[in-house]
Amino acid sequence: MLKHYFYIALRNIRKNLGFSFINFLGLSIGLSISIIVLLFVQFEWSFDKFHTEGDRIFRLKRFEMFDDGMVQSFSTPFLLKDVVQDEFPQIQKATRVLQSNRAFKLPDNTEYRQPITFVSPEFLEIFNFGLKEGARASLFSGKYDIILTETAAERYFGKEPAVGKTVEVQLMEDFILFTVKGIMVDVPANSSIVVDALVSDELVRDMQAETALNNWFNVNTDTYVMTTSPSDKAALQSGMEPMMQRALGDNYREGFYYFEPYALEDIHFHTGENPGNVRVTNPQMLYVLLALGLIVLVLGSINFTTMAIGKAVVRAKEVGVRKSLGAERKQLATQFLFESMVITLLSFLLAILLAFLILPHFNTLFNTSLAIGHSWEQLVLMVILLALLTAMAGGFPAFYMSGMKTIKVLKGSYSISFGKQALRKGLVGFQFFLSFLMISCTLVMYNQMEVLKSHDLGFQAEQVFVVPVEAESSTNLSARMKTTFEKANLFRERLLERTDVENAALSVSLFGDGDWWRAGFTNSDGKQFFFQLNFVTGDYLNTMGMKLAEGRNFYDNITLDSSAIMVNQKFAEQMGWNGLEQAQLPASANFGSHEVVGIIQDFNHASLYEEINPVLISKNPRLIFEGINDIEISRTSAMVLVRSNRADTDQFISMLEEEYQKIYPGESFDYYPFNEFVFEAYENEERLSRMVTYTALLAVLIAVMGLLAFTAMTIAGRLKEIGIRKVLGASSGSITWMFNREFLTITIVGILLAIPAGMWLMQNWLQQFAVREWPGALTIGITILGGLALTALVVSLQSLSASWINPVKTIKSE
Repeated sequence: MLKHYFYIALRNIRKNLGFSFINFLGLSIGLSISIIVLLFVQFEWSFDKFHTEGDRIFRLKRFEMFDDGMVQSFSTPFLLKDVVQDEFPQIQKATRVLQSNRAFKLPDNTEYRQPITFVSPEFLEIFNFGLKEGARASLFSGKYDIILTETAAERYFGKEPAVGKTVEVQLMEDFILFTVKGIMVDVPANSSIVVDALVSDELVRDMQAETALNNWFNVNTDTYVMTTSPSDKAALQSGMEPMMQRALGDNYREGFYYFEPYALEDIHFHTGENPGNVRVTNPQMLYVLLALGLIVLVLGSINFTTMAIGKAVVRAKEVGVRKSLGAERKQLATQFLFESMVITLLSFLLAILLAFLILPHFNTLFNTSLAIGHSWEQLVLMVILLALLTAMAGGFPAFYMSGMKTIKVLKGSYSISFGKQALRKGLVGFQFFLSFLMISCTLVMYNQMEVLKSHDLGFQAEQVFVVPVEAESSTNLSARMKTTFEKANLFRERLLERTDVENAALSVSLFGDGDWWRAGFTNSDGKQFFFQLNFVTGDYLNTMGMKLAEGRNFYDNITLDSSAIMVNQKFAEQMGWNGLEQAQLPASANFGSHEVVGIIQDFNHASLYEEINPVLISKNPRLIFEGINDIEISRTSAMVLVRSNRADTDQFISMLEEEYQKIYPGESFDYYPFNEFVFEAYENEERLSRMVTYTALLAVLIAVMGLLAFTAMTIAGRLKEIGIRKVLGASSGSITWMFNREFLTITIVGILLAIPAGMWLMQNWLQQFAVREWPGALTIGITILGGLALTALVVSLQSLSASWINPVKTIKSE
């Protein structure tokens, strides 16, 4: 029986090659997009699932109340790990995780800087990172033990065995010999935590003062705990406030400083501020991609359903004859479903081929390494997708055609004329609704991305290059920054001697969310005043193209202006200053002798997700440290900012590297165009925008193919009517308008419903930006006209072609 059904399916495909091609192509495009989206979503949802005890692992999150609201961060005090282990019997193991960039000696005696992670000995007992060599329990038995990943071990030792050998790592001023005690398998791509080299967290005690390590408000470490049971989360949550009350004593204020456990499985989808040194993905993007895949799949299915119903008239007599010969409805429904499955299966094979072709571009767009493999998860997904599509595309036509009345069909009184079939009109209208829903979303995203790119940030990033300079070692932060800047200034001064360098400066912070330091002091009204902080040297303002609203710039000489500061207009406004004559930091904050020498015009130090905040810029860290009582530090290394006046970028970079090696011989040179930091802030939104755009174009293509086939079927069913109208004197134009009127009405309804629906859907996405703008009326109007013109073109070409047929050929049998 199935063999018989298969032959009937192939016969019908050959008989209607044009419509079958549209079915295949529409379903294949929808399936290929759905396959890729499902692979991506499966990969994202697999993050951290390889940890066998993942449901018992929690990351502690800090909550700290300030005058301007609650701050949440995963940066915790160094002492927290030991305290929670003593306080909570439910905690079985705990580890600190602190990442920092350090210099390693390569075999050729050159230096290579890479991330190094300070962890507790329990780290590899909590997390199931693969250990190729070494025993988990005996790791870090020595103070200077190190565990390397396979990639890191090959970097320093080639293909030779690494365990037992030594590698030199710079922790403070000197390089220290570390003994390799184990080799880790490279961290999986679906791990939120990324490590390359592990050393003991006890080394931090040699690098920071004991008072800092025992300070509850000195936060620079992640803390992970493993409980005896997943249900212990509630006990941890309820016990944190009492723990802090005992720890802070008289300084404790309820609800002002505490911690909460955050499940490991939720880390990758953390959407708040300060995710820390982990890989995160906004879950909203996954929902959007799933919706895109479903929409394209539905559009392809609608084409199939519409054309199947349209062919019902042709196959009506077949159904009637089969029923009169004793066929049951269930048998007919099974036959039609089998035919749908054959078409779907063939489309599925083509879709897999398309997915293979599209996947490399998708991987580039989303910075992933997805592949279509043979895992049982992927096979299950494919089978589910195939069954879903068969049901969506073939379900209604199968039960519709198998339910035709035998007597009406055989008497020839069964009709499915276009004018009487609201269902097919509705399906075509729904296609245009979905297509232009995506087009309207694309318009909003494209317009907003253009707004972000063209917005005046208050500085000029073009032709500015960033050369990172690692911090010099010192136990004191101020001294470390001072020596780092002094050495980096030698490099800056050499650059200024070159004719192709327009200007150069040193800066700790660059651009981006969380890149600038966040500091605070007690204002004269007793409230906490928070601001963004940066330390610079050289002509920072002119290098970055910033403008002064009042006052003067810093002197270029590094030894001058040690008591000078500059602020932005927002800082002056919130402090209530009406000009430089009133500019003075409050005595309540205990700042030393200082002078506010300039007020800078407001600029965006971070992405346009954020409003402009108060900003303070200084040349002297010690001056600022004296007066602040709260600080969050992003980095302590210096960045050399260089503005080029040369068009040849390659030669300019070669010059930078040449001068760099004269000051930092043997160290690896790196550079970035400053624009990269600006565009990087919107990288995820740009990717999503491009994905929506590509999918919207495919959706329109599928909808146009469906309209083309549906119009052809409708006109083919009304050829006699067209012939009679021609005989009675109707012109080709009037016949064309008759069909256009019907289809344009459907199109207008679909578009007019889709555009406001798209705007409504996008309002939450748009609200995340501090600077935002809706598409203009002209853009929306052009989009509507474009949709109508597309419909009119498709319908007119076919209706004109039909109206040019000699009426004798179409009505000679009447």
